[in-house]
Amino acid sequence: MTTRRRTYGRAASSALWSCGIAFLISGCSENPVDPRLAPVEVVVAEGDGQYGTVGTELGEPLRVVVREAASKLPVSEVSVQWTVTSGDASLSGPDVRVTDEAGIAETTLRLGPAEGRVTVSATVADQPDAHVTLQAFVVGIPRITAVDPAEVEAGGTVVLEGENFSPTPEQNLVLFEGLRGRVETATPTRMEVEVPDCIPSRSTVEVRAGLGSVMSEAVPLSVSGTGGSLPLDVGDVVDLDDPDGLDCVRLSGADSAAYVAVATSASTIAGATHPFRMTGLASGGGRTTAGRARDVLSGAPPRGDAPEELSAQERFESSLRLEEAELVERRVSGAHPTPEALRAPAAAPSTGQHRDFFVFNGGDDAADRFDQVRATVRHVSRHAVIYVDDEAPEGGFTDADLDSIGERFDEVIHPTVTDVFGAPSDLDGNERVAMLFTPVVNELTERESDSFVGGFFYGRDLMPELASSNGGEIFYALVPDPNGEHGDPRQLSQVRSVVPSILAHEFQHMVHFNQRVLLRDASQDALWMLEGLAQMAEELVARAYERRSAPSDAELFRDGNRRRARLYLDRPDSVSLIVSSGRGTLAERGAGFLFLLYLHQQHEGDLLSRLTRTRRTGVENVEAETGRQWGDLVPEWSAAAFLDREGVGRETLRYRDYDLAGFLGDPFPLFWETGGDRDFSRSSRLPSSASRYFVLVPGETAILSVGFAGAGGGRHALSARTGLRIVRIR
Repeated sequence: MTTRRRTYGRAASSALWSCGIAFLISGCSENPVDPRLAPVEVVVAEGDGQYGTVGTELGEPLRVVVREAASKLPVSEVSVQWTVTSGDASLSGPDVRVTDEAGIAETTLRLGPAEGRVTVSATVADQPDAHVTLQAFVVGIPRITAVDPAEVEAGGTVVLEGENFSPTPEQNLVLFEGLRGRVETATPTRMEVEVPDCIPSRSTVEVRAGLGSVMSEAVPLSVSGTGGSLPLDVGDVVDLDDPDGLDCVRLSGADSAAYVAVATSASTIAGATHPFRMTGLASGGGRTTAGRARDVLSGAPPRGDAPEELSAQERFESSLRLEEAELVERRVSGAHPTPEALRAPAAAPSTGQHRDFFVFNGGDDAADRFDQVRATVRHVSRHAVIYVDDEAPEGGFTDADLDSIGERFDEVIHPTVTDVFGAPSDLDGNERVAMLFTPVVNELTERESDSFVGGFFYGRDLMPELASSNGGEIFYALVPDPNGEHGDPRQLSQVRSVVPSILAHEFQHMVHFNQRVLLRDASQDALWMLEGLAQMAEELVARAYERRSAPSDAELFRDGNRRRARLYLDRPDSVSLIVSSGRGTLAERGAGFLFLLYLHQQHEGDLLSRLTRTRRTGVENVEAETGRQWGDLVPEWSAAAFLDREGVGRETLRYRDYDLAGFLGDPFPLFWETGGDRDFSRSSRLPSSASRYFVLVPGETAILSVGFAGAGGGRHALSARTGLRIVRIR
């Protein structure tokens, strides 16, 4: 890749940058002073409350997430000290672990020879007040020696005799063919247990007792079922969300009934995963697990390949958003100029006028991160000044091309974005956004890459107190380069096709930065919210072109969102809405877009504007502006992704006034599993704020008993906020 050496611009910033992108979140400083980690907090991600037998290693690692106390963003490269503070156990491996890009640090625990409680602490090395405690229990293996009576009605009570039970009733896990029964009383040798009232009639029901994953051998019990089912009409909803995992419902197959069951986690702990078990017992029996069949209703497609990695454009942009967040955190309230103080009336530049710019070149070298370029004004419109780098290669833009870009921005992009999200800043006082087309952007992409960087906005330009800031509103974009002088060849037609959607996306980032950082002195928003709002800007511009009867123009702004949304829906059970790692994936961005699209369709009005013009961040922001709890929104949105195409369910379970299936195209990409005519059990884990879909078809004369519980059929972790929403769809 050809790199231009313009030492003036790079030297101007060399004394102020002490590290590269990879180290920003771990506390590097723009100024060479003592760098200190911003206040953080530690939360349990996974592994708390496990049971194990003497001398064994716990089945799951202990995991914590370190995140910024204010923004809740995960913090990487932070040392976490693990310590066994009580009980008989030892850590496997080093006591100090460093957080990964999702902010996660983990360890494994080996239990000692003595039964009892073990406590383990996780503490951030440089912030001793940032710590959390996890527990584990060393136990003997439970054993059932007798069940009385040997025959019982569903909903009745049985007495289990045996050993190694817990005297605390709720700590015991008793499963009847996989469905959890309520332990009413308990001693180490005796328990009274209520049989689940939804269990079907069976001559032999396997009963097991356990403590966590430490389970007894099965003993038989005969159960007489009640025969009834929950009356549900098409569109009716039932939720299984008991934190104790005792929920169970009977679904009728009469009248060719079918149901969608959506397992969700509404946890807000980025990077964590949460176990669940869904059990189905068919009235006809038959203990065979439902396979990953294609949907019998309408032929859901099998999963595609693994989700794509971020494109070069999205990787680069994510790095900038992370840098912006760090730069904003370093600002001292009141110590930087306000937009009003900087704004002074200025005449708009005229065609042919020259200007120098600092352009971020993506380098990791602290002394070599900016090029200084000279550019010439080629077009001035009502809202834009378009510059072209004087070193742009031949075969580039004609005046007509630039006139067209300016007109597109003036007539559609600018009014659409500002009407919804608010105004950009005007630090340079010329009432226009500068667009700089420069080969420096071409050079951001390595030769022979699968994708390329097309353009960007960098919030540094709106922080004029920083070196190499251009002190104004600037969008940077690549230039046509037919002969590949600055990277792979880029034809004029290719540049013209990709720049518009990037411009709409990045212009929303520019507006968002002004509304949050400059006007409200707030921190940068959560990445999933930043990207979701910018993607919504693309969608709104597409709608504006549709109203102009220009479908081909609309598609320029819609294709990327469609591709990302399809990637998410192809494997929603592996994708976190709130982004599980630093940069996010294409599928996670698809989830963020679909979620904000859902909120916009549900609330309309000025919701997107209110989500932008605030100091609040992420989940807190959504809850405040919608008046809804996250634990309600995530299941409703998840169900809507399926139900919108079926046209059933109340309005909150659909993308109101929007053709989601039409937008996504054929085949409909959502992946689900099917079953219901036989017994089945599904044990899996969900990332925070993620979903998994099942279509249940009991059969015309059958009743399907469905239970939903946590790991191994037991309690849900409170932080998991897991539940199962069942909707009758036929």
